[in-house]
Amino acid sequence: MNFMELIVNLAILFFAMIIHECSHGWMAAKCGDDTAKVAGRLTLNPIPHIDPFGTLLFPAFCLVTRSPVLFGWAKPVPVDPRRFNAPRADAIKVAAAGPVANLGLGVMGALSLLVARWVLELIPFDPAALVTFLHAFVSLNVFLAFFNLIPFPPLDGSQILVQLLPEAWGAWFETMAPYGFLLLTLTMAFGLLYPLLAPAGWITGWLLRSAWR
Repeated sequence: MNFMELIVNLAILFFAMIIHECSHGWMAAKCGDDTAKVAGRLTLNPIPHIDPFGTLLFPAFCLVTRSPVLFGWAKPVPVDPRRFNAPRADAIKVAAAGPVANLGLGVMGALSLLVARWVLELIPFDPAALVTFLHAFVSLNVFLAFFNLIPFPPLDGSQILVQLLPEAWGAWFETMAPYGFLLLTLTMAFGLLYPLLAPAGWITGWLLRSAWR
């Protein structure tokens, strides 16, 4: 990956993380909690979304360890579950909103690639830069969606799991929250993260093959 590709991938990743967090806040508002909206977090302005660890340090860790895919997260939007209309069901909706948004962006990227293929049949031009960008856009969004579904605190998958477990088990699982970053970093360092993300690779491959043959 050359320097320009690195900059483009980081920009795509940051955009994907902002949409991810805004989706959490938007769904929370739909479920009765407008905390994120009142706090000004439903914005595409990147500054309020920067998390020192998830937005800066963890992507840097991915680069240092030569991870085949960049990962990261933005600062979580503030959510007050006490204001939800149906606490357990709404908590699942809010947690799932971010990954679903990223999957949606991945599908949109694949559709854009398909449209580009059709346009090329009418107006010949060098598609290399566009294809590279859209490949990265699809891949990063799909992988970000599945990465956030891993059930390690503070990722969305852990919030979904807590709500699906019996209440006592969910309370016990929440006690692991202080160790989430450590577990995630160790899992990645020992190469155990990639099997968990295999479905993301399959879906990405299928989308790209379907859009650009």
